[in-house]
Amino acid sequence: MNYYSTMNLGRIKYWAGRQWHNIPGWRTRRKIVVFESDDWGSIRMPSREVYDLMHNKGYPVESLASEKFDSIETTRDLQLLFDVLTRVKDKNANPALFTANFIMTNPDFIKIRECNFSRYFGEDFIKTYEKSSGSEGVFRIIQKGISEGLFHPQYHGYSHFNYAEWMNALQTNEKDAHIYFNFGMVGAMPPHSLPKSNPLVASLRFNNNEQFQEQRIKAIEGSRIFEKIFGFKSKSFIAPVYTWNSAIEAALASEGIKYIQSGRFQIEPILPDGRILRRKHFLGEKNQSGQIYLVRNVFFEPATDKYRDWIDSTLTAIKAGFFWRKPAIISTHRLNYMGKIHPENRQKNLSMLEELLKTITSKWPDVEFMTTDQLGALIAEDYNTNAVYSIS
Repeated sequence: MNYYSTMNLGRIKYWAGRQWHNIPGWRTRRKIVVFESDDWGSIRMPSREVYDLMHNKGYPVESLASEKFDSIETTRDLQLLFDVLTRVKDKNANPALFTANFIMTNPDFIKIRECNFSRYFGEDFIKTYEKSSGSEGVFRIIQKGISEGLFHPQYHGYSHFNYAEWMNALQTNEKDAHIYFNFGMVGAMPPHSLPKSNPLVASLRFNNNEQFQEQRIKAIEGSRIFEKIFGFKSKSFIAPVYTWNSAIEAALASEGIKYIQSGRFQIEPILPDGRILRRKHFLGEKNQSGQIYLVRNVFFEPATDKYRDWIDSTLTAIKAGFFWRKPAIISTHRLNYMGKIHPENRQKNLSMLEELLKTITSKWPDVEFMTTDQLGALIAEDYNTNAVYSIS
């Protein structure tokens, strides 16, 4: 099989997969597009200087997009993103907008060191902004984006790191965990390794009931920090790395969470020992707490694969969703638009985002940009009026 035949076969498989994934669940005749963007407020790579030092020491920061490109957002990152979103309007003259899923706290490295790694201390992300170069004015920009309908915060979790496992690594003097710590990072990946991801980012994985109960308490605490910072309750939640135990949902329901953002599969640690199950979800599915799952069916993540034609694959997935009368719920993580470590990452991907948005509004002039909770409310309204059409 030659190169072009392989390419065509790949596109056929991708198209077929998008069809299959869109069959079950809630439907609508409206052309709805929701951009869901994770990881806002969380730390990752502190600076280009740290990146170069880690890379020179042989740590795998070059091989992981999240370590290579991602960082706490700067005012410049947000200004340039908002410039792009402002330039594209939907059928109702509303600008394109991101549902921005925020992590509430980051490690307080100074306090953790001062207590000789005996316990974990966190700080809210506003404090992280204030001590990060280029990020001091970020929250003012965020508030402006909210008021202009460009940025809609929702709840992503108390922490993006499994701090119980991280503290254990620090307390047992794991060399690599301490090297990462000294650079203001969370990690324990050895040099010259080729991991698929930082193993500590699945913050809601656990090994025992004690860890799970702590996570449950912190999930509630994080939702209250969200309300204190933004002045309103988050109506949706997305677990880091799509990994959570279903009992977390009931805890969050008591805090006003009505919608669960999700991939097609939930990676669920099961009590008592955290063994993993995979649960499939579909759009509009309800759990025992009455919360509605909003399942992502499109991915625009150009920072993760420089060889993919992201405009073509994203449009293909949107077209498949619309064919099956589904909204396009697009996953697009923060790292795609960050330029603190590699400015060309931000420039290239913002250019692609603008091309994508303009193509969407040209190809589907009746498109509507929505937030996650606006879509959730639309589905809930259909449930209340018995107007839900679903195949499961």
